[in-house]
Amino acid sequence: MTRIWPMIAALALLGCEPAPDPSVPLVALDTDSLTTALRGRTLQRVDGAVEFSLRRNGNITGNGIEGRWQVQDGKFCSIITQPEELVSNQCQTVVFSGSQVTFFSQVGPNTTWNLL
Repeated sequence: MTRIWPMIAALALLGCEPAPDPSVPLVALDTDSLTTALRGRTLQRVDGAVEFSLRRNGNITGNGIEGRWQVQDGKFCSIITQPEELVSNQCQTVVFSGSQVTFFSQVGPNTTWNLL
């Protein structure tokens, strides 16, 4: 695990969401640990408007979202197939802060989710 608060704080200033709580350490995980931390979990956007599950079998489901996920080289990789406006194929750096996880996107805004 690596603490990367300075880099994340700088990136958070560029994003659309509030920065994570600086009193909670940020942690990036290796491939196996990230897979274990996300497998079978439900994620809820911090505003509560969207919720989806990362199924143990690699499927992504919930709120009309469909796709597949896996972890490659320490990054969360997903192929979203539904809904049409969210169709994408990307790998993202993921950082944990307490019970929240932030996905850093190369093609859109960074997003922070509550782990349920």
